[in-house]
Amino acid sequence: MMEAAITWTAAALGGGLLALGSLAGLWWTVRRLPVSRRPGWLAAGSFLARAAGVSAALVAGSGGDAVRLLIAVGAFLAVRHGVVSATRAGLRTSRVMEG
Repeated sequence: MMEAAITWTAAALGGGLLALGSLAGLWWTVRRLPVSRRPGWLAAGSFLARAAGVSAALVAGSGGDAVRLLIAVGAFLAVRHGVVSATRAGLRTSRVMEG
């Protein structure tokens, strides 16, 4: 039972780290779009690279175990939701303070 808890914790941490990495890649892409000569290609390439990388890492990290895959995907979605919610709250706060 202890081994399962360690495995599930590792899957959750891995999913959370993948979410942070994916969002960091998105942030980098958005910052580069205004100076890119081909912003459409940059956006599409970034999406494909992030989607393929996250998908491959989730499947490889699960080791064929559906429970580990679900835990990792759940952690990915939870971290992504948390970061997006915190970012939106920060944007609302900055708009209120501006005017």
